Amino acid sequence: MEIVTIQEAREKALSRYFTGRSCKHGHIAERFTRNNGCVKCAEILRKTPKQRERIKKYRAEWLDRPGVRERLRERNRERSQRPEVREKLAENARQYRQSPENREKCRSFMREYNKRPEVRERAKQWSLKPESKEKKRLHRMQPEVRARDYATTRARQARKRRQTPIWAKKEISKIANLYRRAAELTKETQIPHEIDHIIPLNNPRVSGLHCFSNLQILTATENRSKGNSFFSD
Repeated sequence: MEIVTIQEAREKALSRYFTGRSCKHGHIAERFTRNNGCVKCAEILRKTPKQRERIKKYRAEWLDRPGVRERLRERNRERSQRPEVREKLAENARQYRQSPENREKCRSFMREYNKRPEVRERAKQWSLKPESKEKKRLHRMQPEVRARDYATTRARQARKRRQTPIWAKKEISKIANLYRRAAELTKETQIPHEIDHIIPLNNPRVSGLHCFSNLQILTATENRSKGNSFFSD
């Protein structure tokens, strides 16, 4: 590290300088230009419970000053619009969600979050907007998305055929009425309703049947949050 005196640091408007000499506690580290204090000592002091409480109290008083919160919000809003910052924040969030210790915690949080009334209402209002429908349509038109949807649909249809017993074919009219009722509820409430398998068709521990007694009507949000989970999981 380059040797810089306090006079040179003040002339260059630097916040820190380095002399190469140790402080009274034996730290060979940078010093603050404003008070000649050791940076390493300040870091250690900042971690003590008493100092943490003082910093917390000072920060609360500082945030209560007029205009401070507005300036911080504006600065953070401007900073978050930079492409490099947005990319870094997205990558950090992706790594956090994909880590083994946080994956299940994030999933459970999203399940509870999507059940909130205000979130459902916001999603409902957004789904009714023309730009939302156009965005979904353009997304589905992408070749890789279309290929993935086609493969998923065909796999589910084959799974349904394999897991439909012979005696369930007598219940076709009941099953059709159930699908018809789900469509009616969607039209009446303006909330998408779907048919869900109570015991899922694709579960690592259990495999249900495609029959009338294993079907129920759920909202699309409830069906997505349930996924292929089973109550005994």
